[in-house]
This record gives sequence, structure tokens and C-alpha cells, in this order.
Amino acid sequence: MEAQGLQHAGPFRLRVLVDARGAVAEVEWLQHSGSATQDRMAFAAAGQRRFEPASLDGVPVPAWFEIRSEAP
Repeated sequence: MEAQGLQHAGPFRLRVLVDARGAVAEVEWLQHSGSATQDRMAFAAAGQRRFEPASLDGVPVPAWFEIRSEAP
């Protein structure tokens, strides 16, 4: 059933707030994919990722990053 939900999925864009430790603190939608299945999977995956934190003068700081999918 999930495969059917992905058939009509388009590109998506998420914005994630990465804290100074590299953990995702917040996730926001910028563009939904058109597929509820893909949207759920992308949102969950984004929240579980670890990142290299941004730094300012060599000190890790929180920062927003954008995650984009490729067009089908």
C-alpha cells in the first residue's frame, strides 16, 4: 500500500534547525511532495539525522538547513 502512495510523489523541501551538537531540534515544511506517505517518511527521516553543526568563529552554533529531494 505504501508503494502506491509514492507513485505520485513529487519533490519536497524541508527546513531543519540543527543545534550546536548536530542534532535536529526542529523540522518545518517548505514544500510538500503531494504524497502523504512520502511526506511522513521524509519528515521522520529528517528528524533522526545527525549533522555537522554550523560554526561561528570556530564555535558550534545552531543553524537552519534546507533538505531538498530530487525531482522524479
